Amino acid sequence: NPVEGGSYSCNVPMATASVSCVQRTKTDSMSVDGVLVRLTLLEAENARLRDLNAKLEKRVDVVNSTTSRHVNFNTQLTSDISRTRGQTLVFNKVLENRGNGYSASTGQFTAPYDGVYFFAFSSSSMTTSYYSWANIVT
Repeated sequence: NPVEGGSYSCNVPMATASVSCVQRTKTDSMSVDGVLVRLTLLEAENARLRDLNAKLEKRVDVVNSTTSRHVNFNTQLTSDISRTRGQTLVFNKVLENRGNGYSASTGQFTAPYDGVYFFAFSSSSMTTSYYSWANIVT
């Protein structure tokens, strides 16, 4: 570290908090006023970039909040069951439950957000005496 006199160049590594200063050998030194001007410009640029970063973070939050509102579920029934009319069918295999609207324990869907929802139901049977129906309760 310098004690007195001379022209010095300081190196401040970004990865550490240590500062090492070595005596300059070139004549292209910068005055204290020049350093202060440069520091002021860099501080202004830093403030501008912080402001821009805050605005971008808000935009990212908006994008994340709109994409996270997508809701869908996909379920399967992988075993034979016998149900009576009016009884809730609880699917035993949940393939996807985006938005957590479908309850695997009750078989009920609760819309987590206001909006318009589309439901589709399909079934198949290995026998010809099997009938399928679906009532969607709103």
